[in-house]
Amino acid sequence: MDINLRQTFCLCWALFLITVCHSQCPNPATFEVVPEDEYDRDFRSVTPGGRPVGFEFKILYYEADGQPNPCYEIPNTGDRRVEIMAEPDGGASSQLCVRDQLGRELCDTRIYDCRQANADSLNLEFFCDAASCDESDVRMWVRFAVSPPADELDPELWCDSRDTGEYPSSLAAPLPPGVSLKPAPPAEDPTDGVGRLIGTPVLMVVMLFAVVLLRVL
Repeated sequence: MDINLRQTFCLCWALFLITVCHSQCPNPATFEVVPEDEYDRDFRSVTPGGRPVGFEFKILYYEADGQPNPCYEIPNTGDRRVEIMAEPDGGASSQLCVRDQLGRELCDTRIYDCRQANADSLNLEFFCDAASCDESDVRMWVRFAVSPPADELDPELWCDSRDTGEYPSSLAAPLPPGVSLKPAPPAEDPTDGVGRLIGTPVLMVVMLFAVVLLRVL
């Protein structure tokens, strides 16, 4: 295939994928980033309206409802990597999927990806397979982060340094009053006290006998 023809074909295919994505996400939302030093790590923030560890609450609506899927536009992504994290609310096992404007898809019960962005912005659409949304809505949490400019930090090194296990479900609830995770002290041997009571007089008798014996000798 001629090189120019091949390039034209690739360009047309990319434009087609972008068009398809935009037709499915005509009005993508802008994700409101929470600075990492301001992350709320209180388990009580894991509720609609809260921002636990920077995540945002969303709903994947039941397919029959005809509601649009959650869509986002992540700006300023040129030559950077974008961290994508999502999980179902409440420890559900629903299979979540995410797709960008180039048609790259990822599906899992807990999504983590740190992908290279190939444009100045990255459009992402969340959806679920037929088995996950065939009966009811799916409540979920999503979060995005963008690497620093490449001249400040290598995007791949930035991805390697990320905490891949920090999700809303990782926030632990406090223990009930009076409950502690500290190990209980070992139980005392009931014979220890008796031994101490017996041992002290016996020792005194032995010492007295030794003194008397020394005087006799």
